[in-house]
Amino acid sequence: MEDNILEISETIQIGVPALQKISILTTLHDEISEQQEPKIRIVKHILILSGQAYTAELLECNNEEGILEDLHMPIETFLTLCKAVRSQNFLYDTRYKTVEHQVHIFIPVVIVGHHV
Repeated sequence: MEDNILEISETIQIGVPALQKISILTTLHDEISEQQEPKIRIVKHILILSGQAYTAELLECNNEEGILEDLHMPIETFLTLCKAVRSQNFLYDTRYKTVEHQVHIFIPVVIVGHHV
């Protein structure tokens, strides 16, 4: 950074006191930039459940923001997708997992695969 200041001073012909002030300001700026504000933890979901119970509660709650964040689509779209998957017999309810829960598990795989 100091090399840049010297290059600027040569082209613009800045005096030494001005260069010192620029150097001090640059150093302060760099130090402030390195200090990061503490990140505020945003709670992704407020449900204490997990697995099938979490998916069921998520579908029954009215938290549109939480649903969009977790399912990455509106609930209507998610339910339509589940209905289509069920009607085509691609997935079916098992003893422990509903089609909705199975699709809920699969969605992050699709999204991560899409961003690779």
